[in-house]
Amino acid sequence: MPAQETAAHPSTVAAPTATTSLWLETGPVSPSDPRPAAGRRVQTCVVGGGIVGVTLALLQARRGQDVLLLERGRIGGGVTGCTTGKVSLLHSPRYASLVRRHDRGRMDAYVALQRRGLDLVRDWSARIDGAWATRDAVTYVRSAAEAHTIEEEGEALAGLGIDVRPAGPADVAFDELAAGLVLPGQGRLHAVRYLGGLAEAARAAGASLVTGAPVTALRGSGGAYRVVLEDGTEIEAEHVVVATHAPIFDRGAHFALQEAIRSYAIAVPVPDEPAAMTYCADEPSRSVMGHTEGGTTYAVVGGEGHPAGRSSDDGRYGRLTDWAVARLGARGPAPYRWSAQDLVPVDGLPLVGPYVPGASHLWTATGFAKWGLAAGTGAAAALDEAIAGEQPEATSVLRPWRPAVRAGAASLVTNNLAVQRHLVGDRLATLLRGGTPDTPLAPGEGRVERVRGRAVAVARDRDGVVHRRSATCTHLGCEVRWNGDEQSWDCPCHGSRFGCDGTVLEGPAVDPLGEA
Repeated sequence: MPAQETAAHPSTVAAPTATTSLWLETGPVSPSDPRPAAGRRVQTCVVGGGIVGVTLALLQARRGQDVLLLERGRIGGGVTGCTTGKVSLLHSPRYASLVRRHDRGRMDAYVALQRRGLDLVRDWSARIDGAWATRDAVTYVRSAAEAHTIEEEGEALAGLGIDVRPAGPADVAFDELAAGLVLPGQGRLHAVRYLGGLAEAARAAGASLVTGAPVTALRGSGGAYRVVLEDGTEIEAEHVVVATHAPIFDRGAHFALQEAIRSYAIAVPVPDEPAAMTYCADEPSRSVMGHTEGGTTYAVVGGEGHPAGRSSDDGRYGRLTDWAVARLGARGPAPYRWSAQDLVPVDGLPLVGPYVPGASHLWTATGFAKWGLAAGTGAAAALDEAIAGEQPEATSVLRPWRPAVRAGAASLVTNNLAVQRHLVGDRLATLLRGGTPDTPLAPGEGRVERVRGRAVAVARDRDGVVHRRSATCTHLGCEVRWNGDEQSWDCPCHGSRFGCDGTVLEGPAVDPLGEA
């Protein structure tokens, strides 16, 4: 969705004071295996403990590979644990656009990747209590002027063999319906609970999963890699899979191939669980899904997206809550609220395969454009086959730096240069500003200030503690901006995110913000 630059307005429902995903709060915290000793040799090192990484670790371990997974935080603690939980082949309207840009072979490969992922998630989650619930998926528009969007999407889906039917008023009882599509048999996934089950299975198959182990560098090439942890420990690996959502090693320049989009979600108690998973495609777009946890029925409501680091509006959770109160009879305030960052490649399709052209032992999967639970699982299965020496269609057709990506990269590079020119103006404005502002920061506020001729990111956290760090992103040097909703410093160039204290929350940056 486009950036929303409107001013925040007061919510009719009191806002909560913490950002917590329903899935992370109610899912298991998977234990960590012991940290590997320096010089340990493995066949496959997976960097990242989300849907791609844990799935791949399980598949590789079942092949008899010596597998080590390294995760910065907790299993599922990144984007996977902050999704809306939808596993579906029916998306926001995007297939019509994709079929105009890609040939039938590439589109068939994309649909097959998703089908395979959905089937695997459905089958595996049947063994994990409380992980899966079958739901119909609905995409619709409220405005009759946008009905053509749904018609075009239906034609594209039918041409790809995805059997949808027209939506009726009963499918979206809480909202206006001008036109819509229904795809039965999709699912709601408690992703953290699901990954907890997969992690147990991967360990049972012989994999090691180490959490609290940030990776900061990769050395070597051609099957003789050294993965470097934050404390300097080096792990030797034949194959390395970078499954960190945003690939963290710049040797692939993946940050230039996709745009980071941030979107927001709440889970709020409602009288009745919505029967279907819905997505409203016109503005303001809204994603809705029901979930019952601990005897309480919730609506998970998402929306309010914008390019990462490029919106100064802090009223997003309030608008989502107000909408849920008005349309769903929600009882606020929302006890859970969170956000996620999605990567959208320049040609719209995921990047799955060799990390750089010609590589045969370094791999990645990224760019799922908000629909990664099915596609990420399918991508992990394709990478598993590629590592085993097979030749899956997905890693050939959807490989990074494919011709369509190269053709589109120029436009994104141009966009990034425009952003950086804008940031130069911001930096100059900051440096020309006369000294420290007189107005003290309230708890939860942050701003970039001029301090001794340098741009400094100053934030007062919600406990009242003031943090001062360099305002320069450690990835490629852009100036970060404050996200009041998420209490984070976000980079508008490539989506890196940092906490109040400068710690890395999300890549491609691997180093914290510097000293002020």
